Amino acid sequence: MNKFFMIRFFTILLLYSSFSLYSFDGKVRVLLAEYKNCSGNIFQLTSPSGFLITDLDRSVKMEIASSIITIKIDANNIYINNKKLSRSGVILSPLEGHITFEDNTYDGSFIIIKDQKDCYLINSLHIEDYVYSVLRWESWPGWPIEVNKAFAITCRTYVVAKVIEARSAHKKSRVKRWYDIKNTNIHQTYKGTHTCHHVRQAVTETCGIIMTYKKKPIVAMYDACCGGVIPAGLHGIDFVGAPYLARSYPCTYCKNSKLYSWRVEYTAKVFGERIEPQKKITIKDVVINAKDKAGIVQNIVITTAPAVSINLSGKKIYSLFGEIKSLCFSISKKSHKIVISGKGYGHHLGMCQWGARTMVAEGWDYKGILRFYYPGISWMKLEV
Repeated sequence: MNKFFMIRFFTILLLYSSFSLYSFDGKVRVLLAEYKNCSGNIFQLTSPSGFLITDLDRSVKMEIASSIITIKIDANNIYINNKKLSRSGVILSPLEGHITFEDNTYDGSFIIIKDQKDCYLINSLHIEDYVYSVLRWESWPGWPIEVNKAFAITCRTYVVAKVIEARSAHKKSRVKRWYDIKNTNIHQTYKGTHTCHHVRQAVTETCGIIMTYKKKPIVAMYDACCGGVIPAGLHGIDFVGAPYLARSYPCTYCKNSKLYSWRVEYTAKVFGERIEPQKKITIKDVVINAKDKAGIVQNIVITTAPAVSINLSGKKIYSLFGEIKSLCFSISKKSHKIVISGKGYGHHLGMCQWGARTMVAEGWDYKGILRFYYPGISWMKLEV
């Protein structure tokens, strides 16, 4: 682990009679931008009171009073305001307040890394500030506090698992992994600071709490609405490694959500253009010929005129039609229309957010909710 990652140490203390310790500095490194073949890339950062700039081992420090700095990366070096500072990387911290990049403002510091031909812009911040930010985008801030407590623990658990995964991979392979998690919904949506201050209570009252299985943080998957799908029937999931995701009973709490069931229609012409954008095809029929035990579509056969069969996976259909909310659906051709009816919104794993809201309304607390959606879990607390 590089020196600049070792800013301040925390330990993860497992709450068991005999416990293990993980080394963790309490910081999350979030990838904000990745520039491939980055020579010539230019971007700006803003901080009202100026910047403190250091190299990666913090042996060289420099203050810049300017509120706006311009970063340029060429094939060999990193330049700030046209001054060559480093070949490999720098850390930028605000003298006061925050740093703004593009349209978002961020807590913590920024790390700029040049790794051969590529460049990475990374935001390093305290995990609780990260969770607070993510709640704005991944949860429903206006919902009851008990729901957002469950969200806070779920988001925190997910990022801790990713931090450990990234840093363990770095140690094992010796391949440099400069960041822990991405800022998009590939992992969790993160856009820096926000004004939804009321979700801070959910973060504060669950500070440091994460979910574990066999004394390790779980991969805490979640979606907006499960649609009543039983996760244990899903094909292709490693339930041996993640038995806490193999819930064998349905969630019925989301059935009144508008996302529980949905329907979309396409003209046969539009549907054909999405399938074969370079060709004009006439669709005769669309049939699902394979589902898993949970009802998730595995394969679809599209028959065209003249008689040609096109086989597409459910995931491919999902990627081509953004209006489809999940892979639990039926599909049919009716006259000149293709009708798709489905259940749920997401991947049907882990916590169902709309289900959790109903559970709170019925008197459940956040721990009961999380045990319902992640059977067999225990609790862990990040200790300063």
